[in-house]
Amino acid sequence: MKEEAGKKVDNMDVAGKRYSNMHGSGSKQVVRKIEGETMRTEWDRATLLERCRSGDSQAMLEMSKCCDTEFANMWLVRAVLYGNEEARELLRCNPQRASNTFLPIENFIPGKRTSWFNGRYHAVSLSEIGFDNLPSMDETYMLAGLSKERVIVLGMETGYEPPDEDGFGAETYYSYYVYDEFFHRISPKAFEDNPHAAYGVGNEYIKAHGDLPKLRMDWLVEDGILKAEKFST
Repeated sequence: MKEEAGKKVDNMDVAGKRYSNMHGSGSKQVVRKIEGETMRTEWDRATLLERCRSGDSQAMLEMSKCCDTEFANMWLVRAVLYGNEEARELLRCNPQRASNTFLPIENFIPGKRTSWFNGRYHAVSLSEIGFDNLPSMDETYMLAGLSKERVIVLGMETGYEPPDEDGFGAETYYSYYVYDEFFHRISPKAFEDNPHAAYGVGNEYIKAHGDLPKLRMDWLVEDGILKAEKFST
């Protein structure tokens, strides 16, 4: 029995070994319980994320309760946009949350992005919120928010040409990838140095998806989260 217990302890992670040394052989049950809780939490989170990626506003609200601040705030705003009344009430009582989101709020308003690309985001963080089929998990990406055709474009740097001896002619090259508003990649093609062509995929996408949910920008305007003159509904 002792040898069996010893083998089990040897297979535990470092934290488990420390706990075992401190609290005796019975600790393996505690460690096993902690590991089980962690696995269940990760499974629950993954399930929630898939529901978010299907447009489930209740899942977005639930996700806003189990993430770090900027991620939580982003999911809360998205829950409101997809018509969740409980999320709307929470945001109405805490409007400051809309200004501290992982992705700026304008990225979720069709055609209302403030610039072509807003910030740079590491692949790991993008994957955590649901972006799939990223070409590299070691890179950072520029992000351009929803177009009027309801697509998002990510840009990944692919090359750099230094300036000439006079200091002119420096060039950075990018490939662009197209996603829908729920962060599914909708085209396998990489668009080299042409974000306009990437956004052009949206024309076909919107024609094939005429049943996309209505976004409640009107709620955000009514509640003072968005300025009506900037984000007209």
